[in-house]
Amino acid sequence: MSNQKTQVVVNDQEIETIFRQVENQVPVPLVSCTLKTDFTGMVKKCKEDGTINPYYKLLKKVSKKTYLLVTNYQQRVWNNLKKEGKDPSTFQVESPSGKVHISKCLLTDTETHTKRYVMLEWFPEIKGTTEYFQGNDQIGRELFSKWMTDYNSSNEKQGLEREVKPITPLFESIVSFRVNGTEYIRG
Repeated sequence: MSNQKTQVVVNDQEIETIFRQVENQVPVPLVSCTLKTDFTGMVKKCKEDGTINPYYKLLKKVSKKTYLLVTNYQQRVWNNLKKEGKDPSTFQVESPSGKVHISKCLLTDTETHTKRYVMLEWFPEIKGTTEYFQGNDQIGRELFSKWMTDYNSSNEKQGLEREVKPITPLFESIVSFRVNGTEYIRG
């Protein structure tokens, strides 16, 4: 028996088709994603010592993590409210800013309807990896940590102790993803 994993090169249209198929599975499967984005969590000048950030707007962040495909955000929040003994009617979902759903887990931009996003939920207890790059060179976080900003991704409107933590990465930030035993690599 072969232990070789299946890898498939896909374009954005194929990624959309795959997510549309997967979003209807019961239970909804976990998706392992590698995302590459511009790293924007930094300031230009350090508040403590006034030094200028030599990495400002030059870094890429590559994160690898396993997520849950979000097919019904409001229901996820309502279920957690019920588990915490709270009234689910206290929460009404709002559309993500500048985005609208085109399927259960897929979104597009409201302005041009040309960008595609997938809604994923991350969990603090599922550890992943994050690496930072300047060009093709990986650099350690310690080199730019004094210019990093604290980012609070709280969803206080949910009224939950254990918040549902959705993200909506652009398709173009997806390097690869694995679902149902197949790895898809964005070509």
